[in-house]
Amino acid sequence: MLSKGTFVSSARNILKGNVIDIINVDNCSVIVVVDIGIPIKSLITTKSLNKMGIGKGTELYVVFKTVSVIVYK
Repeated sequence: MLSKGTFVSSARNILKGNVIDIINVDNCSVIVVVDIGIPIKSLITTKSLNKMGIGKGTELYVVFKTVSVIVYK
């Protein structure tokens, strides 16, 4: 999940970073790349991107559970 602020959640991984890229996937979704020391990619809807006002440089919290992580080499 991406958030502009912190909140209570069962997810223990909450890392702050800045958006470094936004990649259009199709008319309905984008990949938001957040730099938290390493680049993290999150697939969200274009509607969510616009509603949250996310752009390059936006400060976001990346929130996730460990089981949601996929590592590519």
